[in-house]
Amino acid sequence: MEAAALTKNAPGQDFQVIFQNYYPKVVRQIAGFTGLNSVAEDLAQEVFLRLYHLDWTQIANLNAWLTRSSLNAACNYLRGEKRRTTREESNPDMNNCNTETSEQLLIREETRHHIMNILYALEERERHLLLLKYQGYSYQEIAKILNLKPVSVGTLLARARRQFKLLYLQKEE
Repeated sequence: MEAAALTKNAPGQDFQVIFQNYYPKVVRQIAGFTGLNSVAEDLAQEVFLRLYHLDWTQIANLNAWLTRSSLNAACNYLRGEKRRTTREESNPDMNNCNTETSEQLLIREETRHHIMNILYALEERERHLLLLKYQGYSYQEIAKILNLKPVSVGTLLARARRQFKLLYLQKEE
């Protein structure tokens, strides 16, 4: 369903339809990027709030706009988390006294942090390509969201994977 197909007579009702149809998808996308459902729900609300304040009936491809906005919201959140984590690591007095964490939680968090550092070392386009592919988008959908030619998505993804692997191996050393 595209925004242009909805009537202008009852914009509040139309927006409710859009929200009901797309909200679960937006939450899943953001949760896939952040790994946190509660954060995903908050960020999804922000995405829809932004949409509500726009003239959303003029958006040509609502699905692509929501996907791109979800990706940006998740990246902004993760960037902020990275800064917060760096601040906390550099100032141990600010850390909570929750020293009783499971080894698995610690390993998972270190791995996630390591992967996010590598992703942010990539160019923005490479990062978005990998995140969208990881989310299960087809090459056609990725091309539409990132304004790329569909035939170039495979090549660009291969380059992004190669660059990610190179950085991953360098940081392991």
